[in-house]
Amino acid sequence: MFRERIELHGENAGERLHFHTREDEEGFYLEIGAETGDGLLFLIVPEGTDDIGLEMVMNAGDFEGRVGLAHHFHEPARYEFLDYEGDAVRIGRREEGEAEVLDDGHHHAHGWASLRVAADGRHFHAYADDEMIAHGHTSPWDAGYTGILMDGSGEVGLRTLHLIKLREIEELVHDDEQGHDHDDEHDHDHDRGQ
Repeated sequence: MFRERIELHGENAGERLHFHTREDEEGFYLEIGAETGDGLLFLIVPEGTDDIGLEMVMNAGDFEGRVGLAHHFHEPARYEFLDYEGDAVRIGRREEGEAEVLDDGHHHAHGWASLRVAADGRHFHAYADDEMIAHGHTSPWDAGYTGILMDGSGEVGLRTLHLIKLREIEELVHDDEQGHDHDDEHDHDHDRGQ
């Protein structure tokens, strides 16, 4: 089911990537295997998003190279990222094939780890296991796709991949606040009538 909902990008991506369902004591997860080749591989959810929160729970213990999250993806030479290699975490942007690192930090994962990026306008925040690791600023881009990036070989376990559209959350909170204000006014009017 996961495979039907994503697009693969990168040189020979269809031949270099393999998917298997696995199970451990925590339940089922997807194992994504990547074979060595030239260039990055992308597993992209083809839905345009602007300001986003993107989280992946993964285990990269059997992967040699870097793995992470891509957002505002337009093509393999133009996207923004949070990537993880060894214990190095970076956030940045790639444009016309050139990477600009906005900030970096360190986090040592033991098995399963949570990686999360929030991109809200000019602001970027990277988290590893709920700890903020990096924070940067740059000019906002038009909406793009989101997904996973891989550059290397081996297996990555994927437990969850969550996308949150930040503007929709703000609208829901705003609507909810408006609803509570309206209810409070109604309650006060009702109280006055008694």
